[in-house]
This record gives sequence, structure tokens and C-alpha cells, in this order.
Amino acid sequence: MYLSGWIVSGSAGSATRDQLLQVKGVIAVSFSSATPVEEGNNTWSTFKFDNAVKETGFKIITKFADTGYVPTYKLHLVAGRNLQPSNLTREFLVNELLVKKLGFKNPEDILGKEISIWGDVIKCPVVGVLQDFNNRSFRYEAAPSLLPPMLPCTALPALNCKLKT
Repeated sequence: MYLSGWIVSGSAGSATRDQLLQVKGVIAVSFSSATPVEEGNNTWSTFKFDNAVKETGFKIITKFADTGYVPTYKLHLVAGRNLQPSNLTREFLVNELLVKKLGFKNPEDILGKEISIWGDVIKCPVVGVLQDFNNRSFRYEAAPSLLPPMLPCTALPALNCKLKT
């Protein structure tokens, strides 16, 4: 189940998550800027990789997500780990397509490398690589993706609930 509208995270988000998890049939809750396949709220970002002076020649989809996003949508880590809760943006997840576009054959080789977005405003290491997933409308090919953690003080347009079926 996906609810759209601006939802404030932080303590209000934690209270909302806790209340929803007590509802019969709700087994996971996540806040994010977009669902994995959603097209409307995608943010396309230019970026620099591994302390480069110039930006790469392609853009990435940036989808802000909390620590519950990966398990809620059953996304699979092929290297590294999931995001950890934090009051700051300290780390990124990427997808396999980004790893390949950057020239790596082995997903583990990108772990610890830094990515910088938004004119070096956010610069963090990669801590995990997600198996490729449909990150856009099915009308388009998948794109390289970056998942920064959402911050506790952020308002995000998506509340994602996984229901028992």
C-alpha cells in the first residue's frame, strides 16, 4: 500500500510507523521520496564519483529512503549493507546498473567509494549495492540509481506499507 502526500518524518514519522505496525496485517512501513517504480517523484541528479573534479557524463535517479525501504519492497543487497538510521546524510546505496556504468565488474569494488551530488553539497561513501529493480515506469528502461537516507526532519511524499497477503 502506498499513500501519497507530504508526510513529515522524524518523531512524528516514528510515531506513525509504530502505530501502523500495530494495525493487523501491516508487516512493514517505510518513508521515501518515491516508490521503486514511481516516475513522478524521481529526482535526476548529476554527480561526481570518487573525488573527481568533473561530473560524470550521465545522470542518476535519486530516491530518498529510510532504513525500512529495502525490506518493505524486498529489494536485495548484492554487496555491503542497508542504510543505517542517522540525523545526517552519511552514506548511499546504489543499484547494479550504476556500478556497471561506472566500469566496475564486481559490486564489492564500489563500496567505500564517494559519490557527490548537488554541487558537492552531499558527499558520501557507497555502503551497499542493490540488485537491479524496476526503478521507473515500465515504459522506460531502468536507470542508474542512488538512494540517500531520508533525514528525520524531512517531509517526504510517500508512506509505504507492506501488507500481509
